[in-house]
Amino acid sequence: MKRPFTTALVAAVVLAVVAAGAAVATTQTFMLGTSNRVDAATKVTNLRSNGVVNPIDAPLLTLENQSTTANATPLSLVAAANHPALKVNTGARIPNLNADRLDGLDSSGFLQGTGHYYRAADPTQGLISSPALLMQMPGVGSVSVECTDSNTNGSAVAVLRTSFSATFDGVYLATGDSLLHTGLAHTLTSSFATLEGTAQTVTLTGPSGGSFVSLHMVAAGRSDDTCFFAAEATVS
Repeated sequence: MKRPFTTALVAAVVLAVVAAGAAVATTQTFMLGTSNRVDAATKVTNLRSNGVVNPIDAPLLTLENQSTTANATPLSLVAAANHPALKVNTGARIPNLNADRLDGLDSSGFLQGTGHYYRAADPTQGLISSPALLMQMPGVGSVSVECTDSNTNGSAVAVLRTSFSATFDGVYLATGDSLLHTGLAHTLTSSFATLEGTAQTVTLTGPSGGSFVSLHMVAAGRSDDTCFFAAEATVS
């Protein structure tokens, strides 16, 4: 049985409206002041279809919020768990972009102000009879090393020497669990320690409590008449 022409026309119109509604779902108008629910990504570009760039000497999108209340920000980015909330394609520095953490660490995990960290190691030092520079700490001092002839045990003797150009209020030597306050209030230029396979920690404060130096040193004499030396220092 054939349907009347009017029935067929109504059915066609209904199908057209449904199809149009489906199209609107992916290309709908962006409405302000409400939530927009989409099922496709949106892109804004100044690149023409032929590949030519439209010259626009300004940001393509500016969001401005002049409200002064606690939660008033121009932009909020919300991502799924364990997903970054922002993606960029260059390594260029972004002016005024402040980060609260770096690799999961906050500011307490880094040297502050003019602080410095120094580290040096020499795993293949042969016999040397006069001090050789291992690590330089500008404005603070240096660490020198010696690797002398074999001792009675048949191993080389590893020697660490420290020379400080700054004047410190106090010097603390920590070996194991012991702590000694030497009470030095002058420039220190003498040898701190002669070590064989042991570690030495030297902590200095001064002048007038304005500087803090923590120096860790390790030395080891080897049976093949070579020595190992390592030192690290935190200066703040």
